[in-house]
Amino acid sequence: MTSREDFATLVAPEHLDPMTGIPNLAPLNEELDYLLEYEPGTFGVIVADANGLKKKNDVEGHEAGNEFVIGIAEVLAGSVRHNREDASENDIIGLVARTGGDEFVIAVRNVHTQEELEKITGRVKQRLVEKDLSVSLGCHLHDGTQTKSELLNAADMDMYVKKRVASLETINFRQAVALKMMGRIATVAGLDLRDAPNLLSAIRERDQERESRTARAFSAGSQTARAALSALSSAWSGYRPL
Repeated sequence: MTSREDFATLVAPEHLDPMTGIPNLAPLNEELDYLLEYEPGTFGVIVADANGLKKKNDVEGHEAGNEFVIGIAEVLAGSVRHNREDASENDIIGLVARTGGDEFVIAVRNVHTQEELEKITGRVKQRLVEKDLSVSLGCHLHDGTQTKSELLNAADMDMYVKKRVASLETINFRQAVALKMMGRIATVAGLDLRDAPNLLSAIRERDQERESRTARAFSAGSQTARAALSALSSAWSGYRPL
């Protein structure tokens, strides 16, 4: 049984994406709500974002764009089984969903470390590359306390940083490490690298926002993040937002 057939037996027809045949956002929310309540800290999410879909639609036509999206869905669905009994050693136990035009999310069960989740994400990436599908991936392990929104935002941030590194024409190893560390620290501090001209201004904007609401300074954790980011910024002189 293929994964899409598997999901078709588990998900109501109205909760299947009509183009790709995989679950839409509603079953994903149900899956994550269940995991948050009954299996906190033992699951994670992988987010996937198709690269260049708009350009493909503009240049090659919407039919080519649809085939691109369907191809991604087939690879992701082929990597996931909802039932452990149907899974092989390399399959992901969980649920995959199309959450937007070019966006997908995989809820991954029975994973206990970020390193383990990164390895799983790497296997998915390799399968996409083998099919000549350009897709950016990010992942994050639930820390036991995060809300659904916080978890998805953290995975999305991880994807953004990796996408940023991949988009640079010239980058040395030191810069790549610095940018990835900035992404991790910014996630912990609750910052969004995409909403500010640079990391330090993101710190300042969050600082001003909190001070205006609470008339208090940053927490000790955010002060530590500010200091760490300031030090790292000297190693990343070429950072520019997308």
